[in-house]
Amino acid sequence: MESGAVSYDPERDDATGGATHADAVLAEHGDRLLAIDGVEGCMIEESGGAATIVVLLGDPRARDRIPPEINGVPTRVRVTGPIKSQ
Repeated sequence: MESGAVSYDPERDDATGGATHADAVLAEHGDRLLAIDGVEGCMIEESGGAATIVVLLGDPRARDRIPPEINGVPTRVRVTGPIKSQ
């Protein structure tokens, strides 16, 4: 697979996939995460079938306000600095 390519499996049962649980959790709690001062964005990363909610921080001091997991989905922070639209 080329670097940056996303695998696609048309046989995947999205009702039971790890990413779909994480997607549902992020859909339910994303607005609360985005309301935290210093949070710039949120996304799902999947590696080896395990999904993680990645919280993008504009301010590293917000790290302490991010829970280690939400509804069974682990979180991870990535300090990006402020993100500006172009």
